[in-house]
Amino acid sequence: MVSSLLLGPNYYLEPPTLDDIKIASIVWGATLGVALLTGWKAAEQSLFVFRRKKWSWYILMVWSLWIACVVQGTVCWVLMMGEIAIGFPIFFVQSNFHHLYAHITNVRFILNRSALVIADQRKAVRLRWTVFGIVGLINISVFCIWIPARLQTNKTFIKINNVWDRVEKVIFLFVDAGLNAYFLYLVKARLLRYGLEKYRTLFKFNACIVVVSLSLDVIIIGTMSLKNDFRFLFSAYSGLPHNLLHVLTP
Repeated sequence: MVSSLLLGPNYYLEPPTLDDIKIASIVWGATLGVALLTGWKAAEQSLFVFRRKKWSWYILMVWSLWIACVVQGTVCWVLMMGEIAIGFPIFFVQSNFHHLYAHITNVRFILNRSALVIADQRKAVRLRWTVFGIVGLINISVFCIWIPARLQTNKTFIKINNVWDRVEKVIFLFVDAGLNAYFLYLVKARLLRYGLEKYRTLFKFNACIVVVSLSLDVIIIGTMSLKNDFRFLFSAYSGLPHNLLHVLTP
């Protein structure tokens, strides 16, 4: 179902094939499983925090990330099933949830964990502003390039987006890998090296999460090679477990 709202005059959307729907169903099923698991974990953490104090920015970020991922996944699924129309509102909502909420909240999770271990807090502040600057510029580019390309307003935006969309995902891959590797290094260098063995479980758990997270980043980049124009849905699907997994991270 296609809406005419702000779409290009020659807009064409190739309908999803049976194989597309099968793949999306598998990923969506996995996402629902992760959503239930992380939702339960988030509820446990919320109750624990509320027993000690009434308010926590951490809990707010956890539930913001969880809600953003679940809403985004639901919209993707309903859209692929043809129950709602494609148009500017859909692309605007998707870009908001996927980039502004999921990416920024993910980055905040990783940065906040690292800041707890960094001895020089001025260094932590510089790291925060540097990363947020990179993420902010990418998010601005999404509104300027990705949405017009999806609306197929003209061929120039489409050609630019075909290149920049992949570059953007690779940048996020390196940012994600770099921040997680830095956090693991800090835990090992500042905690485990001095005999604080109680943090070894934290180190191993986060190392496993990093491997899964980076693997999903690679999957996101891989889905962009799908011929069907519904590939942006696969990209969104693939990123949801990646985002939700951060709720499980201690």
